[in-house]
Amino acid sequence: MKKIILSIIGLIAVYAIAAFSFHLPPFNGGTQQQARTIKVGIMAGSKTEDGKWKLIAKNAKKYNLDIKLTRFTDYSQPNAALQNKDIDVNAFQHYAFLEDWNKSHKNSTLVPVGETVLAPGPIFSEKYKKISDIPDGATITVPNDPSNLSRALFTLQAAGLIKIKSDVKNPSVTDISENKKDLKIKLVQADQTLASLQDVAAAFVNSNFITAAKKDVRDSIFLWTVNTNETHQWVNILAARKDNEKDSKVKDLIKAFQQKNVGDYINSHSGGSEIAAWKGAPKFK
Repeated sequence: MKKIILSIIGLIAVYAIAAFSFHLPPFNGGTQQQARTIKVGIMAGSKTEDGKWKLIAKNAKKYNLDIKLTRFTDYSQPNAALQNKDIDVNAFQHYAFLEDWNKSHKNSTLVPVGETVLAPGPIFSEKYKKISDIPDGATITVPNDPSNLSRALFTLQAAGLIKIKSDVKNPSVTDISENKKDLKIKLVQADQTLASLQDVAAAFVNSNFITAAKKDVRDSIFLWTVNTNETHQWVNILAARKDNEKDSKVKDLIKAFQQKNVGDYINSHSGGSEIAAWKGAPKFK
């Protein structure tokens, strides 16, 4: 009887183990990885911007990477958040902006890690249809942050409105060497340039505000033709901290961004307000 009872207990144990094993997830030798998350800071943008990041997020899945976006409304916020480790990477600025930030913040550890897009320089007007129509003494608004100010001034020079001292890389208004029309250059917050068009002759407007307002860069009265040598400092970048610039998540984010499908999307959906600008990116047509 004792042997029979032990046999029954043994059979029950075998069935219990079998049942338990049936509900376990299949063992794969440890190759299955938990998805990694990377926090990316961007400026609040348009549906086109959202569409771009949806595509990048889809690409990132191939690298087992989840992208969590944090949207900011002021240019001073994304770098501060990155430095404070609230986010892992940001994607909103060009080389010149980051260089200026690092000079202004001596403890900054922010570095460029990958190129993204380039925004051509547009001048908009609600009063005039051509640059040549702008009268003497007129007022033109430009962004007041140093890097975007210098880009705006170079655009005004390319339009033939002013000349800048030849040895200056990042000009301010004091570096204007010629202003035959005696134009008044008014500095305002970057997000106010578009709104200022009601009161001034023309304005240099950053591309993200153009797309957010559902305008097309081709509606501008002047667009600075892209030239690699002159405009490289205004190529937009992904930025990280020195302590995480070589992190695999950062490297995989760069791979996910710098894909042909992303470049094609940018070139065909942005209305020319930005173009894919990394090495090997699809050409804008």
